[in-house]
Amino acid sequence: MKTIQLKLYKGKELLYDKNGNVKNENQPLKLTDGVEWLNYLKYIKAQQLCKVELIGVFEANEPVKDVSFWVNQLQVACNDGLECEILVKSEQNEPKTDREVLKAQATAKGISFAKNISTPELEKLVNA
Repeated sequence: MKTIQLKLYKGKELLYDKNGNVKNENQPLKLTDGVEWLNYLKYIKAQQLCKVELIGVFEANEPVKDVSFWVNQLQVACNDGLECEILVKSEQNEPKTDREVLKAQATAKGISFAKNISTPELEKLVNA
């Protein structure tokens, strides 16, 4: 049996704090593929979500490499009257946001920085 892991962000739009972190209420969700997944897709519009992140699809605790089937189902459900952003995290957890890319670049260059550093300050450090 396959398990689909999502992260749901509630609200009409994504809101960020001064450090570039998402402020919206969010929660993880695990669903089993089949009836549970299909029922969830039917009622996704009623949840007032602004972003849905597909963390991954797993079978026997091993990641499924091709998740395009579930991404397509999620996109159809979201595009039917719901505005939501769908991100798929790869097995390697490649950075997706500008802030995550900057953090990865700083770490690769051996630059140390405070956890609460703002995105513009981090960008200056990386590009210096």
